[in-house]
Amino acid sequence: MTRLEAGALQPRKERVDIGEVIASALCRAARLLSDHETEMVIEPDLPMLLLDDVLLEQALFNILDNAGKYTPVGTKIVVTASVAADTLLIRVTDEGDGFAAHDPETAFSKFKRFKSADRSRPGTGLGLAISRGFIEALGGKIVSRNRQDCSGAELVMTFPLDEKNTK
Repeated sequence: MTRLEAGALQPRKERVDIGEVIASALCRAARLLSDHETEMVIEPDLPMLLLDDVLLEQALFNILDNAGKYTPVGTKIVVTASVAADTLLIRVTDEGDGFAAHDPETAFSKFKRFKSADRSRPGTGLGLAISRGFIEALGGKIVSRNRQDCSGAELVMTFPLDEKNTK
């Protein structure tokens, strides 16, 4: 966390297949998400981006772990990847309670943990803060919000599809 805050993290960027990174994060999180239905929806022909696959996978793993902690057993967690305009979008959606009265952006605060009716596994409250740091170090952005189509949270990562990311 200290290296992230100091801007000292130097990603090792190489061409990355986003679908493979998402599949790997879901595989790593499988045990933690065993009581949930998971789905991966990857738009065909996504461009390869210059990213650090290790940092991106860890960011996704942290987000998936968080979704598993704060959503009821049996609910669905979906990871999608698509392109809109000149941006790669990676979305993680769940069917939990969403952010209730909390500002969704507080989810990225260090040591922030929400009460979850005893569903939650122990944690430090750093996972989403670290995810944001990794994504920003890769030149992306992440936002959190409540879903519009049903109950639940949505975390959306965006990465520009410009020359420096797609060469």
